[in-house]
This record gives sequence, structure tokens and C-alpha cells, in this order.
Amino acid sequence: MSFWKVFSVSGWVKHIGFLFCALSIAACKHEPVKSVTGDSGFPGPVAKIMETRCATAGCHNAASYQNAGSLLLTSWSSLFQGASNGAAIIPFSPEYSPLLYFINTHADLGLMASPTMPYASTPLSKEDYLLIRDWVAAGAPDKNGRIPFASNTDTRQKIYMTMQGCDLLASVDAESGMIMRYLQLGKTAAVEAPHCVRVSNDGRYAYVSFTGGQYLQKIDTRTDSIAGEALLGPGSWNLLYISEDGAEVMVTNFSPTGPEPTLAIVKTSDMSVEQIYFNSSQMSNPHGIT
Repeated sequence: MSFWKVFSVSGWVKHIGFLFCALSIAACKHEPVKSVTGDSGFPGPVAKIMETRCATAGCHNAASYQNAGSLLLTSWSSLFQGASNGAAIIPFSPEYSPLLYFINTHADLGLMASPTMPYASTPLSKEDYLLIRDWVAAGAPDKNGRIPFASNTDTRQKIYMTMQGCDLLASVDAESGMIMRYLQLGKTAAVEAPHCVRVSNDGRYAYVSFTGGQYLQKIDTRTDSIAGEALLGPGSWNLLYISEDGAEVMVTNFSPTGPEPTLAIVKTSDMSVEQIYFNSSQMSNPHGIT
């Protein structure tokens, strides 16, 4: 049995941390650059950029960062403490890492945001931007190859949030409030709208239902990866309930039409559908489960 706890939250959320650099306009008045001294923990090429272009006087160094969105970039560990509005970097997810939006000045390379960072200074070269982007895509490891939030997988407390508009599951570190990972959900290119997420009593697995999809997906909470799925059929699969022993999951279809099923029971060990009930006068638009 796992001894960690996992909390679940469902619904629409905005990406926390998106505007972390917007607060730094007044702060980044560039004085002569003073590089970070000592070991920052970043891998060599990344360290050079962070130390000479980011963690400088008037910007994201120890003396100035509180007026620069509270984003401290003097070390690898401080980066993952986030900024005043949340996480700046999401390991393995450059497309959802706000810091990259502000240092990108090339429209062909993805999203751009203003003000461009480094503020009131020469933008990063295309090569330097790609170096940072590729580092994030590889998990943003430190100089020794350690990946952020990869330790204490059996005891780390988490919060899960479904992101309905983009078919993502956000894994949030409960202690720091930082988004640690994004997991792509669903089976097709269409938006399937993950709606409800619940965690088994032992904390070992989470289950996600979709209002615009046909599957129930099983998540390994230690690795934040998909561990299995069950095909339920078309429907608006709204709410789910996990049995006390974690052996079964019941899912309701809130808006069945025609021959669509209204309720399904899934065996979690192999994600097979044990029972399925179809629309009838006795079971119309089921929603809540207790």
C-alpha cells in the first residue's frame, strides 16, 4: 500500500504562472551584469545563459527577484520554486512553460509573450532559445541529470486537475503548489474534455472520465502516466466513483441519446467493462454517485 495522499480537483483551470514576467517591467533596469557566483546547479550551457542573461543585477538575482515576479534564477532549485503566479517551467512540456513564451522572439518557434526577456536588453539568440527549449523538453534536469519533482514518488502529495479545453491532466505538488507535470489524455485528435478525476483510497491510481470521449483512463500516480483504459462507448461520461477496495469504478453518462449506455462498471485490475446499463425510464440522465 502506498502511504502518500493524492488530492483531486476537476474542472477548468487557467495556467498558473502565465504572467509571471509581467511584473518585472519596473525591476529590470539593467546595471552592469554581475554573474552568479558559485555552483548554480544548471547544466553547463544552460547555466551560462541563466547566469549571464537572467540572474543579473536588477532582474532575477537574489537582490532583485522579488520585484521581478518573484522568480529567482540563481540556481536550478530556485527556478522550480516558481514565481508569484506559479510555475515558470513545466518539465517535459515546453509548450506549456511560460518562461519560454517570454524569451522567444521567433514566431516560427511557438508562442511569444511581452515584455520580451531579458527586459530592455538584447533578446536571446535563436540558438540559445532552442537550447533552453530542448532542455525543458528533456525534463529540465540539473547538471547531474536529476529531474525536478522526480524524488519521493511513494510519499509526495499531489493535486490532480483536469484541463477540459486541452485534454490535459495537471499534476501539482501539494506542498509548493507548483505544477510538476502535464499528462496528455484522451484517444483522438478531437477535444474529449476530461471532466472528473478521482483517486483510489490507497493513492495508487487515479481514474479520469470524459464528457466528449468514449474511454475511462487509469493513471499511475507514482509516474503520472496512463496505466490502462476501458472503452465505454459514446456518451457524456461525467462522474465516477471508485469502490472502497479499489476493485471497481462506476461511471455515469449524464446525457445519453438513443441506444447509448447510461452507466458502466469497470474492473480496475484489467480495465474490462463488467456491467453496462442502457437508457431506460428507470435510469434517465444519471449524474451523482454515492
